[in-house]
Amino acid sequence: MKILSIANQKGGVGKTTSTVNLGAALASMGQRVCLVDLDSQRNLSRTVQVEGHGNRSIADLIYNHVSGIGYDPCQYLLHNEKEKLDYIQASTMLATAPSILATSDNSNMVLSEILHAPEFGQYDYILIDCRPALDLLTVNALAASDAVIVPVEPESYAVDGLADLFSTIERTQKMVNPELRVNGILITRADSRRTLTRQMIDDLREAFGAQVYKTVIPYLADAAKAANDQHSAVNMKGSRLGGLYLELAKEVVAR
Repeated sequence: MKILSIANQKGGVGKTTSTVNLGAALASMGQRVCLVDLDSQRNLSRTVQVEGHGNRSIADLIYNHVSGIGYDPCQYLLHNEKEKLDYIQASTMLATAPSILATSDNSNMVLSEILHAPEFGQYDYILIDCRPALDLLTVNALAASDAVIVPVEPESYAVDGLADLFSTIERTQKMVNPELRVNGILITRADSRRTLTRQMIDDLREAFGAQVYKTVIPYLADAAKAANDQHSAVNMKGSRLGGLYLELAKEVVAR
């Protein structure tokens, strides 16, 4: 089992789009996949949620675990047959999760303890869609993960924020998870017609070398249409975006 966090404290860089489509791409390759929505905005949950799946959420799991209330993790694992993957949905109560986590004696490791329960051993990949913040909830995701995927828009203000994220990753490595690594930096929402965009991509590749994936995700209307229709672009017939995420999945597996 590999746990991957899709993280960047900057909003609007394609974290949820990448989590959903990478998960669907891995599933289409025969991998057993579970998505975890760790953002109280619930965008991932809205995209993959199947009607009638109830309201059990990752926020409930965190609360029960910290409070010592017994629970069955399987009751929180929901299935989306169209995407051939499982998911744990979010709720608005995730906004209070950092405060709940702070009451635990092992506050950095709560999510790791949850996701390393035997019930999750059935998966090849667990993908965590992190909230746009470097708070205790994101640290929990990093502490639980084998690796991080960092989506970044090729704009100077977005790239500037990478230093803070990498500092958080390094602190997590030193404090609780020395095995954590960066699987790759994913360039998203790229408009290659713009000279500035092409220059920023070149700068990223020069600065981070092989850490930057070869696959570049352009800004495509497929992303919004797929989310609005509640499915991945991977399962949209003829979608260029879906094809690109299939290429990304191959890179992620190879690393």
